[in-house]
Amino acid sequence: MRRWRIVHEWTSLACTLFLFVLCLTGLPLIFADEIGGAHPITNSGVTASLDGIVQRSGVRPAFVRIAADEGRIYVGPAGGGRPLLFDMASGAAATEGRSRSSGMMDLLLAIHGELFVGLAGRLFIAAVGLCALASVVSGIMIYAPFAGSRPFADIRTARTRRLAWLDRHNVIGIATAAWLMVVAGTGVMNAVEHPLFALWRQHVPDALAPASASRLRIGPDRALAAARASAPGMIFETIIFPGKAPGIPGYFLVWGEGKTPLTARLAAPVTIDAASGLAVGSGTLPMPWYLTMLDLSRPLHFGDYGGLPLKILWALLDGTALIVLGSGLHLWLARHRRDGRIRRATSGTLQSINLEAAE
Repeated sequence: MRRWRIVHEWTSLACTLFLFVLCLTGLPLIFADEIGGAHPITNSGVTASLDGIVQRSGVRPAFVRIAADEGRIYVGPAGGGRPLLFDMASGAAATEGRSRSSGMMDLLLAIHGELFVGLAGRLFIAAVGLCALASVVSGIMIYAPFAGSRPFADIRTARTRRLAWLDRHNVIGIATAAWLMVVAGTGVMNAVEHPLFALWRQHVPDALAPASASRLRIGPDRALAAARASAPGMIFETIIFPGKAPGIPGYFLVWGEGKTPLTARLAAPVTIDAASGLAVGSGTLPMPWYLTMLDLSRPLHFGDYGGLPLKILWALLDGTALIVLGSGLHLWLARHRRDGRIRRATSGTLQSINLEAAE
């Protein structure tokens, strides 16, 4: 029990401040679709030629993304930099023109996902998630010996205020422990998304015939058409051009999602030969288990797979997590203030004894 208390105390202290930030930023992100006015993704409104848009962009593209919910098409330069925007219907260049609410959601997502420091921030958030998991598990182990001897949700208000706070912290924590572990675990998965995709991409070329980037003879329109023909049950949103990461030399990667409630959460690419315009294989590339887990963890993290009622439940649990964090910090500060007073009182008593002995 002493070891579990040490683990619980220090893992909790290590992640409390950052969990406050993640909970506060995650609360509005749960309702990002409602706040930003997002709509389901379809490809039915794409009337502009992707080939023409790429030509007008004047850049060597790394990707083309069809943002049907915004009515725009993004063209990402191969050398990095800000994507260029085009109208999805006319193909004309578009301005940023995003609503204030959408811009605020992007800002909150940047804080919640990477703390404004890119991959280093994502890995740090993964470490915070692991600390949170250790804190929850150790909290369960501490609470377990008392669970059978007292009624559940028993708050000892007749005794000291600190003991009542401790009971509230324990009860709320144990009641939300399963949710906290789910959110922390899925948060760790989301945070390591880039390394996982990099690991998968290293093995993709092994399954394909060696190709050179000079074999590029088709454009994104033909690649998209080939992907739709190969996997008619999918909705395609992003076309990765042949080349360096995130692409593969000699092949287009056309990423799509399913149309059913379950498969809509599972992304997979169709590989298109850049010379022949034909799909490689009979459909999408098989995805490894860790990327499948990543796809499933995204909606589970924000609770956006069950409609508005589940989002409201997720928001209430998020607020409850803030109470657990606040009560735990309050208990730690109160204990250290009490220990400080005891040390000062003990020190004063010892000084008096020493003076009396000296006299």
